Amino acid sequence: MVISVMFDLFPFIVIFLILVLVFSFGIIVMGGDFDDDDYLAVPNFLKVFLQMFRNSIGDIAEPSYGVWELGENEERTFRYGIAIYIIWLFWLTNIFLMMIIIVNFLIAEVSQ
Repeated sequence: MVISVMFDLFPFIVIFLILVLVFSFGIIVMGGDFDDDDYLAVPNFLKVFLQMFRNSIGDIAEPSYGVWELGENEERTFRYGIAIYIIWLFWLTNIFLMMIIIVNFLIAEVSQ
């Protein structure tokens, strides 16, 4: 039974990691950076990847985006507004899509 689960788990893990990579690349391209004390000495991409992975497996803590905070003399531009909404959309989509994949795997394994 354990071997059967391992064979069934492989496609789900591949899809899961590909989607985490896609969402991580999306956040990096948009210029997002997590302001988190958990990953101090970690490169930026790995920090974003680990945070996206944590969010995907159920750690639904609200991320703080350090790069997108405005300074005192900076004004909010149209590009800033669109980018931050797209990053939050990526975050929400990541959470919901990954939860669906995990639940789908659990249902598939229980039904066997």
